[in-house]
Amino acid sequence: MSSSLRIALSGLADATLRAVNAAENIVKASSTIRNSEKNTPAAQAEAPTDVVTVSQNIAGNNLGVTSGRITRDPAYVTRYDGTSSLADDHGLVAVPNVDIASEIVALNVASIAYQANAKVIEVTRKTDEELLRVT
Repeated sequence: MSSSLRIALSGLADATLRAVNAAENIVKASSTIRNSEKNTPAAQAEAPTDVVTVSQNIAGNNLGVTSGRITRDPAYVTRYDGTSSLADDHGLVAVPNVDIASEIVALNVASIAYQANAKVIEVTRKTDEELLRVT
């Protein structure tokens, strides 16, 4: 497998993870929990996440990227919502630390990255076909 193909495939996987992560964070943005429960294991399991990408450059060979998720810190922020049944005595609830606009931008960037990596794969395939035809 050519290095450009390996890099593009890892880029596709990264872009897919980023798109899924942004979409899930947008869904999580509408949830509310009790302020006292924001550090519980159940709340942390539903907390918003960020994607971390690491370049796989080993001995000068670029092998693409590897991506994973980490829990956003802080995962929850406190807001006033005196009408919520989940509010404490001061009317405070915990909501996921999600900025919808930033998540939509992340979703659009992931889409563009996916398209660019798909194009690299297409061009690599066509180049390989031409090389095989010439020889």
